[in-house]
Amino acid sequence: MGSKMSSKTRFNLLLVEDDEACDGEVFAQWLSAAGTVNFSVVKACSLEEALRSYEEYSVDLTVLDLNLPDANGLEALESLQSYYPSIPIVIYTGYVDEHLAREAVRLGAQDYLVKGRMTPPSMVRTFVYAVERKRAEERLRQQEEQFRAVFESAPVGIMMLDSELTIVRANGACHHHLGWNDLSGLSFCDLVEADHREKLLEFLSELQEGPFPIVWDEDVPLQRHSGGLEWVSLRGVVTRAEPGSSSHRVLSLEFVTLRRDLESKLRQSQKMEAVGRLAGGIAHDFNNLFTTIAGHTQLVSDELSSESEVQTDLQVIQHSVDKASRLTRQLLTFSRLHTVKPELLELTKFVRKSVPLLTKILGKERELNLSLPSQHVHVLADRAQMEQLLLDILANAREATAPEGKVHFSLFSDPTKNQVFLKIEDDGVGMDEETKQKVVEPFFTTKEGHSGLGLSTVFGIVENMKGVLEIKSEPEAGTTVLLRLPLELSEEIDTTNDEQPSEHHGGKRILFVEDEQAIGKLVSRYLKRRGFEISLATNAMDALKVIEEESDRLSIVVSDVVMPGMSGSELARRIKDEYHDLPILLVSGYSPDERLRAAVEARELHFLAKPFRPAELEAAVNSILANNTNPP
Repeated sequence: MGSKMSSKTRFNLLLVEDDEACDGEVFAQWLSAAGTVNFSVVKACSLEEALRSYEEYSVDLTVLDLNLPDANGLEALESLQSYYPSIPIVIYTGYVDEHLAREAVRLGAQDYLVKGRMTPPSMVRTFVYAVERKRAEERLRQQEEQFRAVFESAPVGIMMLDSELTIVRANGACHHHLGWNDLSGLSFCDLVEADHREKLLEFLSELQEGPFPIVWDEDVPLQRHSGGLEWVSLRGVVTRAEPGSSSHRVLSLEFVTLRRDLESKLRQSQKMEAVGRLAGGIAHDFNNLFTTIAGHTQLVSDELSSESEVQTDLQVIQHSVDKASRLTRQLLTFSRLHTVKPELLELTKFVRKSVPLLTKILGKERELNLSLPSQHVHVLADRAQMEQLLLDILANAREATAPEGKVHFSLFSDPTKNQVFLKIEDDGVGMDEETKQKVVEPFFTTKEGHSGLGLSTVFGIVENMKGVLEIKSEPEAGTTVLLRLPLELSEEIDTTNDEQPSEHHGGKRILFVEDEQAIGKLVSRYLKRRGFEISLATNAMDALKVIEEESDRLSIVVSDVVMPGMSGSELARRIKDEYHDLPILLVSGYSPDERLRAAVEARELHFLAKPFRPAELEAAVNSILANNTNPP
């Protein structure tokens, strides 16, 4: 303090005094005579004038008499404090009253001086101490406000616990994430999920004093006020306000529920990617086998009369192939590896044609009610995926309903919203909220022995169609599955004919490229019966040699996609570049080539999915030859 005084500190002093004999300039000279501080004094004779002076001048200190014309006693002190709390006030009065002095200090006065009892040096020291003390208080107040602001707005939670682990103080992040208005007074252990309390107590007991917090290496689930869990990562340290005082445990809480959710989704994504790679390899091999089985089943069936008892056995084989191929298609769909072949599909007609299959999936005992519109309803969809979608939803309805249960199937459109609505309602057991939240997760099932791929496949198909899947259900109140699909505004009618093709293309030559010799021989055998000439190649390089030699005689190239060496999609690009007028049809049960899947989806390539029956291949070839062109 002495250094401040010796440097001739200058204070702007407001003297609030109604005594005309007490001149401000004289008062300043009288104080400055002490030689340590220079004073500039402004005098105000009333409270009103003092308030105006605060607005007009920069005031460091107010010296206040308690006897003013417009304020008696401590009224002036309270008024000035309320308007300008940061400016220190020293009472300077003729009243000798200890009670009044204590009350003045309680109300905020820095000191209470009695006129005539103070020398200039002592008054200067009092005034300097008053200013410095007030400034120190103001700095402390600002620091506390800054600390409070940082504490309350910190992005992590901060809690202070006493020795009994009761929450003494918690910041805004804690209240926000845990849903409490005030956590003070609650036991921290009561917030912790029961299974983790014992380990948490061990962690809290290990906390020590020091600058470095201890990190608990496990996430902790805390109970939200509204229910549910909020996961946090904890750091803690022991602090004391001063040596010998009671200790507090200060905890830093990083709220990691979102991070855990994202990590879980990442793990799920990685798992799906791994499953997808596995599914792709399985699908490729299995679909080749299914194509061979289905093809030879058809060849044998064609050789027999329709009345033969063997036809029933062949139908069982074909049904098993269809069921197995749907399973591989499910794997590819939710793994995002299924090659989608969209076409303009008229849903009313499609659903009517699917009724026998849907009834078979649902079971004869259950009642299937249809509500279909009379007008055409078009969507852009993959025919096989749309069939898969309906079968999976009906299969879930079958599992949820009693044998005498009912399922209502309705289809309608809203051109004003450009949407198609497909609703399937059952009167089955329904689902609780927890089950409903998980029902579209891959491999989730409530039925033992089921794959858990049904509704996850439906979700993937609907998402690929840029639609929305909604599921409404309550326990014992049935389930409603609502699909919102984009409506294609078209008057075109679905003209797909399910009958076997009857055309014979004598002289039409097909190059069939397939590394699986069993499929090559099967296709060659069938198509030769149908009047085609066939050339075979087992890889893309051999195919290019055949094309070079026979390009003038070839009508179309049919190629598998996944082959050793050059892929079928690369072969297609080579043919398109070098032989513009030679159509090519790609066949595959799985393709890792994203560009190929995008091209098929954009209808830039002819494509037929495996497994296929030989008659389906012939129908695709006939359609392409009838148009005699490649897609643009």
